[in-house]
Amino acid sequence: MATPSSQSAMPEVPLLPCMTCEAPPLTDLPPGSNPNAIVRGDGSVTAGAPVGPGCLSFIITCEAAGMNFVVIGANQQGISLSTPSSGQKMATVVCNGDGQLEGRTVPAGDPVIVTSAYCSNAV
Repeated sequence: MATPSSQSAMPEVPLLPCMTCEAPPLTDLPPGSNPNAIVRGDGSVTAGAPVGPGCLSFIITCEAAGMNFVVIGANQQGISLSTPSSGQKMATVVCNGDGQLEGRTVPAGDPVIVTSAYCSNAV
């Protein structure tokens, strides 16, 4: 009598680099930020819809601060991922083929590797 195989009949699905990213942490404002001009705002990072062959994406949200300007920044630098204006802001970052989170700068639309994000509110 044949011994049942311990291997599943399901094919092994390779793990693509774009499936390995973790959500970017929300950090403080860039060092040297003027506390009389901007302050850290409230925000969150949530999982977004998969892109392409199951690649991960994340949505960065910064909450409105009355009528004050709000902007999403990246990497504790002056890199904008949203337009500076009043109201809630959202930006999507996608795990790329190198296993790095990639976003787009605003307004230029240039690609940028995102290692962290921050919410800033004008005072």
